[in-house]
Amino acid sequence: MKVFDFVTDTSTLCVFDLVAHRHRLSDDADWWSLSSEAIAEINRGNAVIVDLGMDGKFSVAVHEAADFEPSVVCNINCPSGRIFVGAGEEITSDGLEPECVRGGAFLTVMPGCYRVAIAKSSPMGVLVCLSKSSGASNAVIANMSAEDNMLMNAGILQAVGVPDSKVELLLQNSAGFAGSIPCP
Repeated sequence: MKVFDFVTDTSTLCVFDLVAHRHRLSDDADWWSLSSEAIAEINRGNAVIVDLGMDGKFSVAVHEAADFEPSVVCNINCPSGRIFVGAGEEITSDGLEPECVRGGAFLTVMPGCYRVAIAKSSPMGVLVCLSKSSGASNAVIANMSAEDNMLMNAGILQAVGVPDSKVELLLQNSAGFAGSIPCP
């Protein structure tokens, strides 16, 4: 198990392969704060972008097997096998790529597609597991029902870059998994 810390002022954890995200190198630094852009990258399997519900210093434990109940599950494409896990502020943009200046870590895996499982173990603790997957696509759907709002207000669900009280994101990848992004 690998353990590391990172600090975020945007309440955001991101996971992505640097080569899969290089097309964002010339984009504006806050492109990922636009929900439509973040959702497009998640759906393409280029990144996992998760709202952690608060700013601060987080401790991440990367498990070799998902021995925890994940709250978020997405697939990502890893053409280089070098995956960044850390603060959203370091996502590829504005001519810069991650350097772990806010903490975080680079994980080395065999190139291919991976299932990324994420859960919070405590208010400032995050669990991550990467496992091989048959594909990298995801389908994120915004659903604004009254029931979703009630669940979110109860602290069960959190959206990525979309107003917390209005939207639940349902993740369904090509393997048929359906889950939701958690509210810490």
